[in-house]
Amino acid sequence: MLRTTYGIFLKFIYVIIGIVLLSAFTGLFRNGIHLDLFVYMNSVGHIIFSFFNPDNLVVQAANMAKYSIFPSFWEFYRYSIILFLSSFFLSILIGIMLGFFAMLLPEKILRVLKGHLSFLEALPDLFTIVAVQFFIIQYFKSTGMLIFPVAGTFDDRPYFLPILVLSIVPSIQMFKISILLMTAEASKPYIEFVRSKGFHRTYLLSVHLLRNIAPNILNHGKSIILFLLSNMVIFERLFNINGITTFMITYPEPNIIAFSLTLFYLPIFLFFASMNIIIHIFTGQKVVF
Repeated sequence: MLRTTYGIFLKFIYVIIGIVLLSAFTGLFRNGIHLDLFVYMNSVGHIIFSFFNPDNLVVQAANMAKYSIFPSFWEFYRYSIILFLSSFFLSILIGIMLGFFAMLLPEKILRVLKGHLSFLEALPDLFTIVAVQFFIIQYFKSTGMLIFPVAGTFDDRPYFLPILVLSIVPSIQMFKISILLMTAEASKPYIEFVRSKGFHRTYLLSVHLLRNIAPNILNHGKSIILFLLSNMVIFERLFNINGITTFMITYPEPNIIAFSLTLFYLPIFLFFASMNIIIHIFTGQKVVF
């Protein structure tokens, strides 16, 4: 267990080093392309210094005056992390629940369902977001009732609709993954043995299948994380959300980018690290972390 914890911590350090190096690289393109090794190393040092001296995290206003990013930064960060983590957990929950109930369906219906899932998964994310917004606007025009705000302002930030829309495609992906993993696990000999003892299918799914596919679910959860991250920029633009990506685009200082990405990665890392340890304790299986 100690070795596992040490390995997880070491990977966290590697990721932080990667964030620092990549963030410093963005500083070479602020005023054109300047591939200067000295400038790059100076930017790396500046980022590391800022991590230990948060007062150094400042932005420059139009009047050339410099201001600390705090406390306004926390509003951007808190809003984005709530949307992101809520969408992630909702995607995992919906995907697994739908997969569980789908496995209770007859085999013929399940095959048809898999085909439809492949089609839905192929829908562009932009199409999904615009389609939901269009539906709400048309409903508002027809009834005069606005179900949910389709865009946000700094003082009035929507939560429910952005979380719902951001989790649609990942939920479909996790739904499909859950079915594939459960189908593969259900074909193993021990399942046939337990079934021969007269246990109900619901018991097999909830007690044996879900527990044994948990490591693979966690591994595939990383692809959901990457999917959500890749959509955050365009998502915030379309919903007029003042989130962390908007903050980084507005203030593209290497040390601010590195600080923002590190804080954004921290809760994600803690979740996967905790789940990795929990799964190892209860199932004895190791997760590729």
